[in-house]
Amino acid sequence: MFIRSNYGLNLGEALRVLDGVVEQDPERPRSFHRGHVLLSVMTLEPEVSLSRGDLQVILGLGGGSIRSLISRLTMNHLTVASPSGMRLKGLGAKVREVVTGRMKGPTEVGLDYLRMDMSNVAYLVKDLSISEAESIRLRDTVVKYGGTGATTCCVGGNAISVPGVTESLEDTSPTDALALRKLKPSSGDAIFVASAPSKAVAASAGAAALFEFLLEKGPSL
Repeated sequence: MFIRSNYGLNLGEALRVLDGVVEQDPERPRSFHRGHVLLSVMTLEPEVSLSRGDLQVILGLGGGSIRSLISRLTMNHLTVASPSGMRLKGLGAKVREVVTGRMKGPTEVGLDYLRMDMSNVAYLVKDLSISEAESIRLRDTVVKYGGTGATTCCVGGNAISVPGVTESLEDTSPTDALALRKLKPSSGDAIFVASAPSKAVAASAGAAALFEFLLEKGPSL
């Protein structure tokens, strides 16, 4: 597993640390994926413990799967367990700081034009450019991880654009633009919306798609 001794990580390196949680025991079937790992670190905190049951609900995992995930997180020095639950430690806290410094979410948003299913969950990624071809790859990855679909929005100046769909969401669907503006994006940011029948699946599938996309970008982050 990649670790710097002083935990001086950038986003690409932080994701490589998390990827080590999933890569262990490659011949053993895994009951959780990259999205669950990323979402765990974004949800847990270093100072406040969260019960296993609460984390299980957030991730939408079964009892055996959540136990396996917690074991892997602890084995990789990211979390520590206590009678009140689990929290991030040392490396895990630093990874969370780096990740949440660039990514905010998941936030459930009420959409009309961009709505694809019962639950639509948004991630705001700071300072990220996404092309139309990349947005299609992101959508396909969400579907691979159990979601219904996804939409990528790019924030530029006073307009939110959807690659391949509209140059101005404000003109196409003012209500959707207003809902996404509540995330407080800045020019140059990307808003990624994953859709699924449930919030847990939308959140984890969206996290998995972003994980793979950002991990591939690596050094450019």
